[in-house]
Amino acid sequence: MKSARFFFLVCLFSFSTLAGLQAAGPDGVSVIVGEKKIWLVAEEFPFDNLSVKIMDANGKVVLEQVFTPKDRNWSLDLSQLPSGNYTLRHGQDGVKKFSR
Repeated sequence: MKSARFFFLVCLFSFSTLAGLQAAGPDGVSVIVGEKKIWLVAEEFPFDNLSVKIMDANGKVVLEQVFTPKDRNWSLDLSQLPSGNYTLRHGQDGVKKFSR
């Protein structure tokens, strides 16, 4: 099992170098921004749920989702968002700015 986890972390590190992995925020969640998706990665899930909001350059919430420990896929589909600058907020203090 350790080798599978190590392989996952090596792949994640390799992918994150290309996609821009954000170091874990105060809530312990790291953010990987890809061209069509955003992935949230947490070593542990010490809370009941994780609220995630994506806001456009005007501060309008354009995408919102709540993740729980039972969710298997912690990702957001960006394919419907037009090109522009966005801010992702997760938990109480996590912030990641990105362009699409």
